[in-house]
Amino acid sequence: MATGVAPANSYRVFLDTNRGIVWETVRNGTIVSYRDEPETGFGRRFVADFVKLLPIDSQV
Repeated sequence: MATGVAPANSYRVFLDTNRGIVWETVRNGTIVSYRDEPETGFGRRFVADFVKLLPIDSQV
């Protein structure tokens, strides 16, 4: 991780070999990887996915 950044408060985001998004951080000295966006619950992901379906591109 970059110098000056607290690993406990940051994530490294990258694409794995299957082109899937991976979030990686350090917890208790161990590298932990997440396949879903960390620190978000089902409700927040559901709302974000629902909003993606709305045809609002022309409004932006």
